[in-house]
Amino acid sequence: MFDLIIGLITGTYGKQIVIGIIIALLLIIGGLGVTLWVQNARLDAANARYNTIGDKLAIQNSAVNKWRAEAEKQKSKVQSAAKKAEKIKVVTIERIEFITKTPVPASCPEAVRWGAERAMEFNTRWENGNAEFGMRNAE
Repeated sequence: MFDLIIGLITGTYGKQIVIGIIIALLLIIGGLGVTLWVQNARLDAANARYNTIGDKLAIQNSAVNKWRAEAEKQKSKVQSAAKKAEKIKVVTIERIEFITKTPVPASCPEAVRWGAERAMEFNTRWENGNAEFGMRNAE
């Protein structure tokens, strides 16, 4: 069998066959080189897209983190305001109860004197309550 192959190679047609095989292999190698070059170009383009997407994603994540931090601040402010509003509500209800449930004397001069005294007391309580809640006095 080897004698037949060696005979074909050393013969006239054998050299042409070997040269043809060599040329075919060189063409295949050249085609593989072009394929490798194209694939490298595609890889470079994919890496560039990946880096661009990564940069955009990092910017977007930074913006999301800023919005989350701002949302937490707002949440804290809302909770603080709700607590303050609840305290003001309780104080206001106490004030209304004080005003509406305190018996007023029946005679007019006593009622006026009672009103003046209660006005001073009410004003003092009102100012103390406003100071407690950081409110400005209405003038």
